[in-house]
Amino acid sequence: MSKELTKYGLRFIPAALIIFIGAIYCFLTFNIPLLGDDLGFFSRYAEENDCWFALPRFMYRQWLWNNGRFADMLSPLWLNILPLWLTAVITGFTTSALYYLTIRLASSGEKLNAIYKILIIFIISFTFRWDAIWMEFMTIFGYIYSSAFALAVLWVLLSGRRSRSQLQPHSPLRSPLLAWLSIPFCFIAAAMHEALGFPLAAGLIIYFITSKSWKELGIARKLMAVALILGGIFPLTSAPSWNRVGTMLQPEPIWEMLVTSAGWLCILIVTVIVIAIRNPRRLLSLLRSPWIIFASASILSCGFMLVSGFGGRTGWFCQLFAVIALFQTLPQPKRSGIVTAIIGWLMAFAIVFHFCAVAVWQYRLAEESREVIAEYKECPDGIVYFDYINESDLPWYLLRKTHGVPDDDDSYYRYRMGLHYGHGEPLIILPTAARKLQWESLTDSIRCGRFIISPDSLGNTYPDAIVEIFPRRMLRIGDEEYIQIPFSRSGNTYYLYSHVDRDPGEK
Repeated sequence: MSKELTKYGLRFIPAALIIFIGAIYCFLTFNIPLLGDDLGFFSRYAEENDCWFALPRFMYRQWLWNNGRFADMLSPLWLNILPLWLTAVITGFTTSALYYLTIRLASSGEKLNAIYKILIIFIISFTFRWDAIWMEFMTIFGYIYSSAFALAVLWVLLSGRRSRSQLQPHSPLRSPLLAWLSIPFCFIAAAMHEALGFPLAAGLIIYFITSKSWKELGIARKLMAVALILGGIFPLTSAPSWNRVGTMLQPEPIWEMLVTSAGWLCILIVTVIVIAIRNPRRLLSLLRSPWIIFASASILSCGFMLVSGFGGRTGWFCQLFAVIALFQTLPQPKRSGIVTAIIGWLMAFAIVFHFCAVAVWQYRLAEESREVIAEYKECPDGIVYFDYINESDLPWYLLRKTHGVPDDDDSYYRYRMGLHYGHGEPLIILPTAARKLQWESLTDSIRCGRFIISPDSLGNTYPDAIVEIFPRRMLRIGDEEYIQIPFSRSGNTYYLYSHVDRDPGEK
């Protein structure tokens, strides 16, 4: 098989793709202006950075007032303390590690061929909910960093076994000293996110119960496993995390969450049912192997998503674990032909084209965001004239990975910009054509591109909010939904209407 793949030039493509994607995200790190949570976390630590213990104090306050996610608690490291170029290098390396470690763990001790590796890269790139990660540092820390950290710990624990049902004493950490030093990292990796760590902790406990692996671990690796389990429990000790349950005002239908944000788990469940019917002994073998860690973790992580009431990035870990578990059940193809090679090359081309396009467009959108921020800082009334690119107008093949100037309905992002970049005035972005308007003589509504500007309300509006603290008013004009934004100009109140674009990333 390897000779055939070498013949068609596919053998080294997976490694090249992984390095390429990491390089792209290293570049993208320089093109993520601070918006939303990024801006909030950066500014909060900057205001509190008045002593040598500012970071541990920040971490404690985060646990006390917001949540127990180490991804959030450690965010000042990447946002404030480290230089941007170093954060970019770490982000690129961590993104590559996510792909690499997923492939390694999905192999389940049997080396995957190049086609399977490319397929896993393709699945992560095109079926995971990157549209809800939305090109933000805080979500990159919370989902990409968290995934890579946790998978690295599991790789150490699970590598080097001679069969699917056993753990052997050796691992990538050849030095006993490194094994001992990695114990705190195991805790941190699992504590990065509750939908990641707790399901993994439960899955690891189930695995130790169904197999004899615990007895075969050395002291250092037993402590690594204990640290991982305790880290998985830690985020649940933060009381404010529980207070957020049920606060989403626009919950998604369960079927929609399962299909769009847990689709690979659904496929995994169907696969397990088929295996149970056709080969019960194979299923019993899987239940005693590390497969049970990922299968059970995927189910439990899906539970966190269902409780949250909305999909998107909440299903990220569920999808990740399901893909790993699914590929551990697939048999290795014995032969490869020209058709398989063509499919592999097409997938590789699609991946390269897609991420190149994401990089080009994100650079353009970042430039627009910087221009709007610069003008907003210099504008005392909060009104900026700028024709920015709306997310709904971006090419479909970007799959909403990019993020630029927040739309009018991105209430939270506009709030953050007003709080940290403005002069007490909310940010109002009018089309450049509105510069020529004679505001005092405006008596009727006019259209400026996709916007409508009116001196009076155009009808009965209705409330629409994702969370209570960021209310907004909507109305329908014909068959289209608009958001109503009141603003003051020349001492009078006017109304800006723009199309509603319900972005997954804002939830």
